[in-house]
Amino acid sequence: MKRSITIMLAAAMLSASGCANQQPGNNAAPPQPEQMQTVHQPAIVLPENQDKPDEQDNSDNLDEPERSTDTEITFSVERKPDGSALARLIAPNNDRSLSQGPAVTLGDNWYHLVQQYSGEGRFTNALLSFHPENVQLETIWCDSITDQNNRWYNALVSGYPFLIQLDAKHLLFMESEITNEGGQFHLSSYNSETKSFERLREDFWPLSEKYDYIYLTRWNDDLQKLLLQSYRGNVWIFDLMGGQDEVHLQRFRVIPHSTTGAPSLFPSPNFERFVHDDESGTLTLYDAAGTALRGIEHPAEQYVPSEKIKWNPDSTAAWMEVAEVDDQRIKMIDIDFLSIAPQWIHFYDSDGRLLSVLAAEKDSGNSIDVAAWADSHNAVIKAYTAHSLGTYEGIEEQDISYYLYNIKTKKKKPLGEEEAEAYMNAAVRSRDEILHEAPPIKVELDSIIYGNVKR
Repeated sequence: MKRSITIMLAAAMLSASGCANQQPGNNAAPPQPEQMQTVHQPAIVLPENQDKPDEQDNSDNLDEPERSTDTEITFSVERKPDGSALARLIAPNNDRSLSQGPAVTLGDNWYHLVQQYSGEGRFTNALLSFHPENVQLETIWCDSITDQNNRWYNALVSGYPFLIQLDAKHLLFMESEITNEGGQFHLSSYNSETKSFERLREDFWPLSEKYDYIYLTRWNDDLQKLLLQSYRGNVWIFDLMGGQDEVHLQRFRVIPHSTTGAPSLFPSPNFERFVHDDESGTLTLYDAAGTALRGIEHPAEQYVPSEKIKWNPDSTAAWMEVAEVDDQRIKMIDIDFLSIAPQWIHFYDSDGRLLSVLAAEKDSGNSIDVAAWADSHNAVIKAYTAHSLGTYEGIEEQDISYYLYNIKTKKKKPLGEEEAEAYMNAAVRSRDEILHEAPPIKVELDSIIYGNVKR
């Protein structure tokens, strides 16, 4: 068994436009959301190269500061013969382009975020609503920024941290409110039935002297908790079921590297624990309140992947993957990311105590991965031989086998391929349920394709 891993409306025409300074607030206008993959946008301003803006005392300004000038987003929409729908961006002088954000289905509509670049540093983030049956497209919220000296510039330009389905009729997103002097960010919800917005956490992000943006987003659907980490080290854990929020301002920053930074925060799924890497050589385990519990040694002169600590689904155990420094063990690499074929796996309990160290056995391949979890203590281990496809070209997994490993007793139990795949498929289904399968939407440079439209 081998597996390769490589490194890296025909009859009617409609129009949709929007972004006339729409402002949500309570019962007003729209939301914004999740991490997007940019198709076209200039590079983010480098962290350490950005000059500090002049400090101004705006305490005497009006209660409602002047909003940044919005840029209209306009589409023509038509149904295609194959049943899909095509929304073309109407761009004067062809000077506008789109990038894709997250998407969710709520009721009869598809909701998704896009970013429009209009040249000369002008960006507009927008939340769109598409009705597949009627082929109707609507911009229900948008916000723009044009001034690259505005300290919120990178926060808006870097994309959407999240778009989350809260329940059968509510979306959760991060609403920006950019002004000529600065701006605010709110954690907001959108009611698809009443078409109204509510700010759940207003102005939650303190304006820093240097630029900032959301780097990490984690959502626990069962607990209705949201964890955010910003580049400058702000960490928020929002409890949307009425519990206490945990807020840590500028304590747990991202590792400065390249233009975006490298991962530094590794939270458990229930957010009761998180590990932070401050590059001191020791990782530190914290509880949700920010109390340091224990140090975890970062192996020196050995490969550890970018995701330094991983957690089992019920947050009772964590593990670290380790390998000798050997380029033949690199699964994937780019400027801010490394994935490896591990030789050893260190298992810890939820308080950071070392439980066991599992090593790859020569007679069953030279590498091991945690493929899934059978329960709190038994990991499904995949053993394989990592065959390099060339320097930085990835690996091919050969001679794959599986077994159960009890991280407390250190006992192993052989596992058949079908049984192992059942555990792995169950884990995938669980993740898909949490993510609420996204609708078939593809955003291109100057258009949006909506697939599988009802006829």
